[in-house]
Order: sequence, then structure tokens, then C-alpha cells
Amino acid sequence: MLTKIISEDLIQRAKHILHHSDKVAIISHQGPDGDALGSSLAMADFLTEKGKTVQVMYPDSYPEFLSWLPGAEKTLIFEQDSEACESFLKKADTILCLDFNQLKRMGKLGEIVGNTKAKKLMFDHHPGPDQFADVQISYPQFASTSEIVFRYICRSGCFDEMTLACAECVYTGMMTDTGAFTYNSNNEEMYFIISQLIRKGIDKDAIYNKVF
Repeated sequence: MLTKIISEDLIQRAKHILHHSDKVAIISHQGPDGDALGSSLAMADFLTEKGKTVQVMYPDSYPEFLSWLPGAEKTLIFEQDSEACESFLKKADTILCLDFNQLKRMGKLGEIVGNTKAKKLMFDHHPGPDQFADVQISYPQFASTSEIVFRYICRSGCFDEMTLACAECVYTGMMTDTGAFTYNSNNEEMYFIISQLIRKGIDKDAIYNKVF
């Protein structure tokens, strides 16, 4: 079982905003890594299954060894297609900021996001967040933002709706941000989460081989 570390008020406020959003932009930091992609693509899958129009975008390109992740081919790269990114951001009801806690970590894209009128949500695990989001789920005690995404989905009562694609993305983010569970990984609840992802059908050995 998972302890309810994340405030129930934050869960409900985030859930309310996303429930009433039709178009959601999901963004992460410059130099996107496994947790950036894992958390953002997991949330994209989750919200798409909820009937939302979702667009994931990154300031710059991600590593080729992460290109197999479900949904990666549908993402936008601001450096390569700034007009498409800006166009979607202008229409978005909500911007979901994952795996970063300062807008400057997105370069020029961060300036644009900061000037939009859309609601902003932050899911992150880095210390010392700036106060730019309407709802900030910021918990440095977690090893990855992907773990926060998993906990959010479960606390929203939607674990049964989690797809295999979503589970693969969550696991990839957790694995890469802990060096394949070789550091910052002594929390027993992390392994309970892994067991639940295996229940969803992930092949953790295959994921390891694809990434490493």
C-alpha cells in the first residue's frame, strides 16, 4: 500500500482543473531525460484516455534511446517547430509542467508559458520551486516525477484505467532517475509501485535493455 504523502487538497485541486480542461499542454525541461519523457508521456496517455486534447512539447530534442516510448513520436520540439508549440499554448486551458520547478529551465519556451493565461499545474521533485503555478505538487522526497504521476493517478481513483503504455512510461522515468534503482531508491514504496506496474503488464527487463 502507498501512504498518502501528497496533500489531499492538492490532489483534488489538480483533479478539478484537469477535469474541466479540454486542451492540455504538457511540457518539461531543456535536455529532456527519462523522467521528463516518462512523466509527460504517462500523463499524456492518461489524459487522452479521459478524452482530453493533449500536446506534449519539449524545449529541445530528447535522446534517441528514449524514442521508443509510447507517444514520443507525437511530441513537439520547440526548437524545431516553435509556431506549432505557440499555437497550441494559446488555445490550451491548462499547462501541465512536469519535472522542473523554474520556468527558466525551459529557455524561451518558459517565457511564453509564463505569459499565457492558461491554468498551470506543476508536478515535480526538485527542491526550491518558484511560485508560478496555480497548483504545485512539489515533493523532493520522491526520487522521480514519474512516481508523483503514478501517485496522482492512483489518488484520483484511476489506477484501473491506467494503460500498459502509461505504465511503461512511469517505469522508465522511475528507473532512469535512480540509475536503474542503484541510488536514491531505498524507499520500500517504490518497489510496491513497480509491482503494480508489472501487474499492468510491463516487461521491466525489456525496458532496461531499450534504455541502456
